[in-house]
Amino acid sequence: MKTTLVSKLAHAGTNNSWSLQCDLQKLHPRLYLLKFDKKDRYDMCMTFCRYQEKYESPNSRFRNRDFEMIDFIEWYSKDRDGCFTYPNDWAGFNIPNTLFHNSWYINIKDKNKYDRLMLEVYYTIWDDIKYGPGTISSREFLASLKEDPTNPKYYLIGATDNYSISHETAHGFYYLLPKYKRAMNTLTNKLPKKFINKVYSWFKDIGYDSTVYKDEMQAYMSTGFPDSAGIEPGKLSKPFEEVLKNAKGL
Repeated sequence: MKTTLVSKLAHAGTNNSWSLQCDLQKLHPRLYLLKFDKKDRYDMCMTFCRYQEKYESPNSRFRNRDFEMIDFIEWYSKDRDGCFTYPNDWAGFNIPNTLFHNSWYINIKDKNKYDRLMLEVYYTIWDDIKYGPGTISSREFLASLKEDPTNPKYYLIGATDNYSISHETAHGFYYLLPKYKRAMNTLTNKLPKKFINKVYSWFKDIGYDSTVYKDEMQAYMSTGFPDSAGIEPGKLSKPFEEVLKNAKGL
């Protein structure tokens, strides 16, 4: 997959006590990757935490709501023997443009350095969508979205390693490409019920909300499950891998 560097982002705290550098890359029209160095995994997780949990937290106190980070940290820690393990628990992130409505930044009561970084990412994506170079194929793709020009459709993923990039890219295609989503849902619906139940049980155990189970199924089936899941799909994964491999043609 051809990657285009959109911007090298450098962010520093107001007193210059904290600095971070990461790349914003475009993997596909409207699919953006915020790429962090592996040593900056903590910063990646804290950059995405508020937004990922607003998108798909299993706790309705946070899902689809504006919340203060201290409240989320308290709940997450108490649910895990008093330890905030979020930066160790998650290695990749994926969020749609719908989180960034007109007043999203204003509504954050406890803004921090990670929110300021996300604001920089937000403006950089907008600038690329509005002024970035286009090709015939990308213009055709954008026209097919029939979108509201005040709320352009895009998807932002975050990762440090190649596996996580592939996994989160699958989420991006599921959101952006209707034919890809239909193909993956068809494959999921054909899976054995026993296998689906096993996977969905694991999803629940590790903290996914049920609203994203089908999306997570196609992402794991096309890029692989971690060893810790104890799930071996075998030949069942082959058609999912093929759909992901050929996604750009959909």
